[in-house]
Amino acid sequence: MDIDGVLNLLGTPPAGVGLDVGPVVRLDTGIPWEEHELRTGHGGPSRREAQRRIVERTRHYPIRLDHNNDQRLSDLESRSVHIEWVTTWNDLAPTVFAPHVGHGHEWPVVTVGQIPLAGKYPSVVPQLEAADEAGDKVLWIDDDPGRPMGTVTKIRTDPVAKPLMDRDQFVLLRPRQNRGLADVWNDVLTTLERWGA
Repeated sequence: MDIDGVLNLLGTPPAGVGLDVGPVVRLDTGIPWEEHELRTGHGGPSRREAQRRIVERTRHYPIRLDHNNDQRLSDLESRSVHIEWVTTWNDLAPTVFAPHVGHGHEWPVVTVGQIPLAGKYPSVVPQLEAADEAGDKVLWIDDDPGRPMGTVTKIRTDPVAKPLMDRDQFVLLRPRQNRGLADVWNDVLTTLERWGA
């Protein structure tokens, strides 16, 4: 389960599509400035100031939730499924984000790179291989639109992912960032029902 663009709506949510969107909340991630200081010997004060602004934006990260996701996540947690965080939030997902949404405290974290989708996929390969060995199924929900170009195509033709997709053991759902989980919820339910979960 990804966070940004799936559980945390990005952009302006459209009206009239069944979202119950709350106000933007600034979530303090607790990341101290020292962990983000530039470690290279080059770059002047302007680069350092730009980095400080990025860190401040990250430390007080804007969260916009669809309150209907509470029921959706409760539904997922009540099924015989195993849910894991696959997000660039990494260990902050269960410790910082989960308490804010009331779900995911106990979900394991798949540690991923900071590059969307392309950086996440190599970290997901071991889960796909384990699912293949166990005969399990993997449903990956991630909003990333496939940057860099062709990432989704590469995943769909990857020697690990392709056979699983061909056997309906691996499904990748990509909601629009400003609609999040609601955008693919019917596909989630259809997939889980098809899998008997």
